Amino acid sequence: MVIRLLVRVICSALVAVAVVTAVPAAAEAHAGAPPTLIVVPGQPAPGDMVEIIAADLSPSIRVDLSIEVASGPVFLATMTTDSLGHGQRRVTIPSSLAAGSYQLAARAADGAVIRRDLRLVGEPAAPAGEGADRLGPRLAILVAFGAGAAILVLGLVIVWSLYHGTAARLHHHREGRRLDRSPDPLFARPARRRFRRSNATDQREGR
Repeated sequence: MVIRLLVRVICSALVAVAVVTAVPAAAEAHAGAPPTLIVVPGQPAPGDMVEIIAADLSPSIRVDLSIEVASGPVFLATMTTDSLGHGQRRVTIPSSLAAGSYQLAARAADGAVIRRDLRLVGEPAAPAGEGADRLGPRLAILVAFGAGAAILVLGLVIVWSLYHGTAARLHHHREGRRLDRSPDPLFARPARRRFRRSNATDQREGR
């Protein structure tokens, strides 16, 4: 983000320098200097934003900007020159264009045409929304993986709870059987103690 901001600031500064240097030459430009076309930065990549400056054209005239490819011109934008015959416009290089050499053309309404070489470098920029399209399947995979992991953890918790409960019941059962077999009357089963107390009471009463 910071790098892009610095690039934009540098580009704006270069454009300002180009305009400042072009304005003093306006008087002699119309005295015979050929029209010129400036692109800042000079070698952009597909999808980049550039500043196009046209100088020494007829004053107050419409100018169409385009990139000439094998299939025909690719329209970029339209600008109008000022009273000195200069104009500038910020445009975006189409991301559909591949890196390579092209011709940038500025066609004025009076028939004047300016051309200059334009070289595109790098790879085409990703179209808007392509990142979201790629993120969608990845997000679905992450959600599915998270759901599967959650189900696995829940299953392990259930199995552990069942195992722990069964082990606890088995332990209590074995402990109860051990106490029932103990010769110590203090550890006899409650039912046996109640039977013995009932038998002793019957003997005292002479039953």
